[in-house]
Amino acid sequence: MLQSVSAELDESTELMKKRKQEDRAKKIFEELLDELIRLLHYFKLASKSLEPFNTPTLHLVGMWLAKLKAHLQLRDEPVTVKGASSEKMTIPANSEDIAPIKVRLLEQLEEKFFLKPLHAATAYLDPLQKNCLKDYGFTQELIDQGLVYLKDIMRKVSPPKPPTASMSSGMRQRPPVVKKNLVKRSRTVFVHAGPSRDDSDEELEDDTEPTEESQLEARINQELAEYCMFKASKSDKEVLLQLDTRKRAREDGDVKHDVGLLPWWRVKSDKFPILARVVCAILCIPAFNSMSECTFSSVGNTHSNKRSGLHPSTLNALLFLRSNQDLDHK
Repeated sequence: MLQSVSAELDESTELMKKRKQEDRAKKIFEELLDELIRLLHYFKLASKSLEPFNTPTLHLVGMWLAKLKAHLQLRDEPVTVKGASSEKMTIPANSEDIAPIKVRLLEQLEEKFFLKPLHAATAYLDPLQKNCLKDYGFTQELIDQGLVYLKDIMRKVSPPKPPTASMSSGMRQRPPVVKKNLVKRSRTVFVHAGPSRDDSDEELEDDTEPTEESQLEARINQELAEYCMFKASKSDKEVLLQLDTRKRAREDGDVKHDVGLLPWWRVKSDKFPILARVVCAILCIPAFNSMSECTFSSVGNTHSNKRSGLHPSTLNALLFLRSNQDLDHK
């Protein structure tokens, strides 16, 4: 990246010399420009990771926010990190010119970007993040609110209880018993000193037969407890680490290799049926609104002065086809 910047800078300098504008080239300091580009390049990586709308991105908000805050910390000494191609690169200490920019960016980041219970709930649905949420800036209060939010969604999307076998489908009904002896007999009356029989029956029914709501709550708590104790294996990590698996799949020629968080939950839907439904319900929310902004721009380009007579349903169909044109693999 920095080599391409230096090459473009040299080319721009030569162009300004031809135009006899050397004074403008003298005002550009190559070292400061490299440092500024290196600072902003990390924001570009975060944007590219959170912008896609056809893959889950909402669970990555907390992780990238923590990485950006760590990236904006002032450094008095050089630090060695891994580059984009896994090569080691040394980042020099912050200069006097770049330090105020970092301070200002950090203030803006903390003022305009903050975590919510929805972010905690979606990050908890990632098996690789659920045990290290505090490392990404989630407080215990926010984690608890995220679990409450998660339980509420689980109650709404829980699969219906399987119907019990009816008398007509499972077993034959017994014929009604016909009493042959119609002679009236004397009855013995018992006086109950305690509560009435109806009240005792109701109390017994409440104690012995739990309601559907209590059964659902027990299923939710049990599934959450099992997921909390779940530890991702090596094979799980290969599927969840989307970029590494996709890169290896491309090298092997397996273009149709399905990887990522959604395929992992599809496999685990038998073990965690309610949580799998929650994943489909909330991880479809995009982290950025870039796709919505593009759609608004497309409305203005499609419904122009030359095509002002388009019917709303026709315009809606055109925008829908444009937004989903990448789904056609033919």
